[in-house]
Amino acid sequence: MKKIFMTVAVLFFMIGCSNDENVDATPEQEDEKPLEEQIIEVLEENDFFPPEDIVDYEIKDDYIYVFMHSQLNGLSLALLKHNPESLEWLMGEKAIGDTASFGYRGEDEASPIVTIAFADDPAIKDVKIAGEYAKRIQLTQELTDDYSVEVKYWIHFSEMSEVSEEDLEDLPSKSVEYIR
Repeated sequence: MKKIFMTVAVLFFMIGCSNDENVDATPEQEDEKPLEEQIIEVLEENDFFPPEDIVDYEIKDDYIYVFMHSQLNGLSLALLKHNPESLEWLMGEKAIGDTASFGYRGEDEASPIVTIAFADDPAIKDVKIAGEYAKRIQLTQELTDDYSVEVKYWIHFSEMSEVSEEDLEDLPSKSVEYIR
């Protein structure tokens, strides 16, 4: 009798703990597209690379930094603003070939600045930008069936207010330290 009671109790417990996520979903939530699909749509609307080139994206405040890499163009960046109803295209930078800083300043807002640092030297283990460690992104790009290339870059975010508009020497890309 105890076995039957325990079996029924466990069965009710398992049914009660069901993980059905759409039980309380509103019709608006069911129609929302995933963020990745929205990003792809905005990139395509602005003729900015095919979706298979996306290697990473970072979200800072209301801004989405989309990183793409292709054999032809190398690393590229798209900056989008996340509004409650949609994503808005702000800027795109193709073929970033060297260490650089990017941000967007509107009339009454400013995005965080992303600084991208490259290092082809395999002895480089880490990078500091503006005195802080940067996040390393590494990927393998297959050029042919039997040949691939390792691509690594570092990203760091800083606030736009830290950079004076008049003095471009203050850009974070001017203070990159490569650590071996």
